[in-house]
Parts: sequence; C-alpha cells; structure tokens
Amino acid sequence: MVSLKKEKQDDVDQVDHNSGVDFTANSDVLEHSIHYAVDLYLVSVSASSVLFYCLLLSKPGYFVLNEEHYSDVLKNYLSSNFLLDDNPPGLPLVLSLITVLLGFDINNSPKSDTLKLFYCRLISALAGSAVPPLVYLILRTMKVSTLISTCGAVLVLSNSVLLTDSRFISANPIMALTSLLALHFLCKTRSENYPCVKNYVAMSVCLGISMTMLHLGFNSYLFIAGFVVYQEFQRFGDLSKPEKELWMRYLCVAGTVVFLPPLLYYMTYWHLVRSCHKSGVTDPYLSTSFQAELEGNVYHSIKNTDKTWIVNNSNIMLHTEDPYPCYLHSHPFDYPLTDVEQSFQQVTCYSAVDGNNWFKLEAPPSINKDAAHVIQHDDVVRMKHLLTGKYLTVFDGVEAVSNELANLVAGTSDGEGESWWIVEIVDEKQFSGGLWAANYTHVRFRSNVTGHYLVQTGMRLPEWGFEQMDIGGASNAAAVWTATHAQLSNSLQVEELRSTEYSSFSKVLEIHKILFVTGRYDRVKEHAYNTSPYTWLIPGLSMLYSYTNKEIIQARSNTLLEQGMLLCLFSHIAVFTLLLIRRARGFVDVTEEIWTNLCERNVVLLLGFLFHYSAFFFMQRPLFIFQFQLTHIYLVMSCVSFVDLLLRHFAHHLLYTLPVFTAYTAMVFVRFLFHFHFSVGYPADENEFFLLVD
Repeated sequence: MVSLKKEKQDDVDQVDHNSGVDFTANSDVLEHSIHYAVDLYLVSVSASSVLFYCLLLSKPGYFVLNEEHYSDVLKNYLSSNFLLDDNPPGLPLVLSLITVLLGFDINNSPKSDTLKLFYCRLISALAGSAVPPLVYLILRTMKVSTLISTCGAVLVLSNSVLLTDSRFISANPIMALTSLLALHFLCKTRSENYPCVKNYVAMSVCLGISMTMLHLGFNSYLFIAGFVVYQEFQRFGDLSKPEKELWMRYLCVAGTVVFLPPLLYYMTYWHLVRSCHKSGVTDPYLSTSFQAELEGNVYHSIKNTDKTWIVNNSNIMLHTEDPYPCYLHSHPFDYPLTDVEQSFQQVTCYSAVDGNNWFKLEAPPSINKDAAHVIQHDDVVRMKHLLTGKYLTVFDGVEAVSNELANLVAGTSDGEGESWWIVEIVDEKQFSGGLWAANYTHVRFRSNVTGHYLVQTGMRLPEWGFEQMDIGGASNAAAVWTATHAQLSNSLQVEELRSTEYSSFSKVLEIHKILFVTGRYDRVKEHAYNTSPYTWLIPGLSMLYSYTNKEIIQARSNTLLEQGMLLCLFSHIAVFTLLLIRRARGFVDVTEEIWTNLCERNVVLLLGFLFHYSAFFFMQRPLFIFQFQLTHIYLVMSCVSFVDLLLRHFAHHLLYTLPVFTAYTAMVFVRFLFHFHFSVGYPADENEFFLLVD
C-alpha cells in the first residue's frame, strides 16, 4: 500500500519586510491521498502466463491443426462468399476484421501469411494467457486464500493442452476465457445482496461471445443463466422490498441473462448471411430459396430474370436451322427395316408446328423431380415422345435410313442405355450462365453411350416417311437446337421461387437445421484414443484433434498431478455427501460458517464441473476434447477450493499437507518449464515430427 499525503498549515503569516505590512492567509488543510494496492501474486501469474503463451507465436511458420481451415473461411468471408461452417462465425469475423484493419492481402503472399499467422495467433494467445489470472481472481472472489489461489492459477497454467491450443488459431481459449469471465461476474453477484444490473449485462455479453466462438459455449450459457434465474428467484423471500420492485428486478435480470446472449449469437449469423451474399462451395447443402439469394448461383439467375427456364419434366419443341429449319418430330409409325427384327418408331424433322413435336425431358432419378431443377450444361436427360411414350434413342451400328454416314435415331419403349443424352450448351457461359432458357439458349445433344450427336441428315424420307427430313446420330456436332415452345410441368415452383423473399431469420434457421438436425458431415463415432468417461479424468496424454487435416497434437501431461486431482475430486464429493447426509439426520459435524462456505463453493465450482463433464454423455465423443479444457479448469478450481477449506478449518489435522502441497505445486511448475513438448502426428502413416522438443 502506497500513500501520498501533502498538507498545508493554517494561518501562515507572511510578512513583507520592505513595506512593513503583515499578510496573514488562512486556508483549509489541503490533503491529497492516492491509495493503490499491487497484488504481486496476480502480477507474477499474469506475467508468466503472457510470457509462455505469447512467446515465438510465428513458429511454426505453416498451418497447424485447423489453421488452414480458418484461413479458407477467412478468404471466403473477405470475398463475401457464403461458406457453411460447423462452427459459429465469431472467430472468422474477428480474424477478418484484423485482416482488414492491418491491410493484409488475402492472396498467397508468404510475407503476408507470416504476419497474418502471428496476429491471428495473438488473439488466441492473449485469450489463453488471461485464463490463469482469471482463475486466480475467481478463487479470490470465493474467499480462497492468496497462496492456494496462486497454486490453482499455476495448475491451470501448467495445463499443456490449453497452452498448446492457445498458441494456434483456435476458438477454444476465447470460449474458455469468456465463459470464465461470466463465471467471475456470477461470483461477484453472489457476494452482494442486490448487485448492479450492469454486472449481469457484462455477464451476458461474455456468454454471448462464448456462444459465437463455439457451440459448446451453450453449455456455459445454460449453467450460468439457469443459476442466475434461480438465484434471483430466491430473493422473493426478502420482505424489506416491495413485491412489485422484486418482480421488476427479476424480469430485468432474467431477461438480460436469458435473451441477450442468444441475441448476440444471432447477430453474428445475421451479419454473416447479410455480408456473405455470393455463391460458395457449400451451396449444394442449402435450399433452393437460400441459393437464390446468393449471387452467382444457378437459382439466383432463375429468380432474377424473366426467361422461361427449361426445367426437369418440361414439355418442349426443339427447333433447328441446320441445314433446313424444322422441328424434332415423331409419329406412331415404324421404319420399314427388313434386316432387323426389332421395330423402331420413326423420328423425323417436320417444318410445321404439330402436336407430335412435343417431347418431355426427364432427368435421372437422382434429381428430385419436385424441385425446380433447371437443365444445365453437361446435364444428362432423356426425351420421351409425349403422345406415343417412346424414348429418343440412337443405335450404334445401325445406319440411318437416308444416310449411311449416320446412325439410326428412333423411338423405343426402353428408356435406358442409349436413350440418355448429354446436354451441351453452345452459348458462352457469361451470356447463358450455363442454363437452358427457351428461345435463347442453343444446345447440342450427345449420346451418353455412343458419343454421337443428334443431327438432321439433310435428306428427305420417302413417302412412307411423309417426305419429312431424316434424323440421325453423327460424330460431328453440326446441329444446334433451340427450345421454341415450352410447357413447364413445375413452373409453379419457379414462380414461387421468384416471388419468395427469403429473410435473414429464415436463412439462420436453415443453417442451424442443417448443422443440428439434418446433418452435413459424416462424423467418426469414436476418437483415435480412449473415450471412456474415466479416461477423461486421467487422460495421461491429452490430445488436440483436427477433422480438417486429420492431425493430432499430443501434449504430454503430468500423471501424478492428474492422479492427485482425481483423488481430491472423489474426496471432495465423498466428504460433502457424507456431511449432507448427516446434517439431514440432525448431526452437526462442522460449524455453520464452514458448512455455508462449503455449499457456496460447491454450488458454483463442483456443480459447474459436473454439469460440463456430463456433456460427454450427450455429444459426439470426439468433440469432447474441446469441451474438456473448460471442464478441467472447473475441476482445478473445485479441488483447490476444497483443499483451501481443509487447510483453513482443519489445519491442526492437516498441517503436514501444506508443505507437501506447496512443494508438489513447485515441482509441477518446474516440470512444466523443463519437460514440456508436443508433437504433430498423422495416425494414417504414423509419422511424427516435433515442433517443440524438451
């Protein structure tokens, strides 16, 4: 404590000897005091944490874990391309802001990439380095002694998994930091009778940021928000306050904590769907209405133009000008072929508009026939004569009737094999968009089996063919066709698509439906390592896993430390359960002060650990590696607070444990400094290379 004090005496007589006149000035005492306290423990923990987390961040100078994934997401965001990602857009939006403010080039510039890696890693590193000091502050808020709080912060600092993850571009340390900040505000509100609402606002903002970083932040939101709602409900027993005032406060606090974090979470997705308005690589997972809102997408062209688009199951008339103008035509008469046993329905080219000119386009069964699927370049279709039901088929090895250089094209009842045609749009893509529009787009038809093109041979059939132009299959791509008439069987879907205004709220709902209901990725059911509930309490070898690059970072942990934590946890639960049962039966083994202190700590820390740990049984087990970091911090704080309670109230029984615990903590810290390394391995080929070697 430092105090500066300056005083000025009263009745200071000043005499002017030259003039012989006395001047007397009476004034009040001027006192200026500045008081400030420096917590050396907190400063030491903070300095050590920043040093270990932020040193040599630019190494390694290449992408590790999910950094390449975040780099791709960042490029898409800066290019306004929509990308459907598994994680919330919080971290990519922060990284994009940093990139824009620092003026980095999103192109592949080695210098730019190195600087970008450093500054982007710095965000995660600063967030991770703030976790141990925050643990210290939380424990001090819960009235844990300074020494034990420092030990708890050191134990969190020695968590090699958190340290490793914080040195790379990752949302995990940011989620852990904001969740613990919310917990810190919760502990502050518990120590006050009627805490200020601004504490709850700050708590809600922290929870909202945690949720925008990872969906696992919802676990902290459910725990803390539920705790606040219950805590404020308990204040209704205060008779010193009017019931109306209590209700107003309850609605204000509960509304802030319950609704503000989801609102912040929604705003990040709202910003995403509003700013990323261009087509991306994940468009096929979206609905047609969503895709119609993305510039450059097929359905965006359909919605914003008045052209008649040729869609699946459309009835069309095909017209060609090469070499003579006529319509593709067929009628219920067969070719008079004598050298083949099978009958073939005549396919001709007729100069007039006729009912026999109608053909129905059918796409493969893999395409949803109820959807407004516009026929595009390289789509495979078959053409079914509308009146006779015969499919337009080219026969390899059978010559056309009028031209021996062409293969026979006829109508058959079998719609498989040689009945499938590939649509080739002749117009340049910048004009057509790769889509087939009636009266605008010029197309060719190439057999999916033989490779022959549908052409007009230029020869007229005899009287049995009504002197119409002959159609055949040729190896050259001479004939170009245009759909001059079209009857769209699903034109209602096209009109509905054009008339639908897909709101931002609908887009956000669809994104979450894809992520959590319909599913998008095939997740592995088991992790590469052990995934039993007991294993996560003593992992021995902690892992960080990347789905994108299939990498595993192995961070060596202290087995003795984990065994001690496990013993402390079970002892904590056993002692608390035993005391709770005995108090229920009327036996008072400890004083009311000790019991109240124990309950307050257990309700927040022990219950928080059990709540976050229980997520293991309700989520995909490989993903629990991300949840376990925050769970481990709750475990450390719970065990440390229990040890503090034992040492504070049962020191005469456990006095010998204090030097042992202090020496053990020092050993863990020294072990962390001189015996820490991690490696990146690829399980497929079992090759490893070390980034840091102890």
